[in-house]
Amino acid sequence: MTSIETLTLDNGLGATTGGVYTYDNGSFFLLDGELFGNQGRSHNCHITVEMHTAFTYEAGQVIEFRGDDDIWVFINDELAIDLGDVLSPVAGRVSLDSLGLTAGETYALDPHVAFGILLLNHSSTK
Repeated sequence: MTSIETLTLDNGLGATTGGVYTYDNGSFFLLDGELFGNQGRSHNCHITVEMHTAFTYEAGQVIEFRGDDDIWVFINDELAIDLGDVLSPVAGRVSLDSLGLTAGETYALDPHVAFGILLLNHSSTK
């Protein structure tokens, strides 16, 4: 089953260009009550999220993702951030200058997230 949702990133600058674009939501349970439902639990965490977008590279840019589940970020079809098998909140970042990109060119940015916290048996809190 597939569900298509839109997330809007906000750079906090209104119509001004530049800055840091952020989506930070500690209550990100995209499919609560959807698809096969929550299966008697408070949240539907048995999902994967695949996102596709593009960005125009400028020297000095950094991309950072933070999460407590499996996160893989592909830039230009290459794995750039690997936060697989993460059980507590952690950030992964990459300086785009280190990827051999050409300034002014547009590149694919494809994050993939696998939520599975209900499948894990550990005592840490999410």
